[in-house]
Amino acid sequence: MHYCGHKYLSAFMDREFGRKAGTRALKIGSGAGASARMLAETYGVRVTGLDYTEGLNEVHRRINALCGIKTIEVIQADATAYDPGLLKGHYDFVYSLLTILHIEKRAAV
Repeated sequence: MHYCGHKYLSAFMDREFGRKAGTRALKIGSGAGASARMLAETYGVRVTGLDYTEGLNEVHRRINALCGIKTIEVIQADATAYDPGLLKGHYDFVYSLLTILHIEKRAAV
């Protein structure tokens, strides 16, 4: 579904961060969380997944639990309406795989 998204995300990680402990990412449009799990399991990244659809967020949380992954936080929110109290700390990078193409108010993101 991500048109080589994991391949390109892995190349980015290898080039920019490797397996650097403490790397944090924010995923906009996290869906069911496949790329978040890949980053968490392969690179040790702590990921915050943000998605507008609570049904997808619940699937994301349940799969994480089944996989025993505790380094992913899943948040229901609208990426175009930033709430400064919602996100904690800093992020080393922010990414989105295709979701950004489906958001009408891209400038707000």
